[in-house]
Amino acid sequence: MKVLPHLRHRWVTIEQIGKVVVQECGVCGKTRVRVR
Repeated sequence: MKVLPHLRHRWVTIEQIGKVVVQECGVCGKTRVRVR
């Protein structure tokens, strides 16, 4: 399935471990890790 290009990732927090937050884009499924 081809993902259409999108301007902004829609980041959804899926997990939080202390100060570290794991987020996933609801549009393309890409994940990222942020520190609060």
